[in-house]
Amino acid sequence: MNQNMTEKRRLLRDINVLDFTTTELREYLDTHPYDTDAISYFHRYNGMLHQVTKEYTAKFGPIRQDMPGNCMDEWKWATSPMPWEGGAC
Repeated sequence: MNQNMTEKRRLLRDINVLDFTTTELREYLDTHPYDTDAISYFHRYNGMLHQVTKEYTAKFGPIRQDMPGNCMDEWKWATSPMPWEGGAC
């Protein structure tokens, strides 16, 4: 496996882990809105998610249709391999 695919897989895994974590924290905060520790964790992991997603997008293209990376002259979402294609997973 080449280095580029290894990095792509690592970034996708990190995005999945961080997305799961922030989703769970949002659901927890829906029922515990004053838990300052959970709020801090959410901001920490949400920031990490945005950073990893930004890195993935810069290197491999947008991971969702509404992500930055879709330029004005090319809709990269449609012209790049889908995140789940091409041996990425």
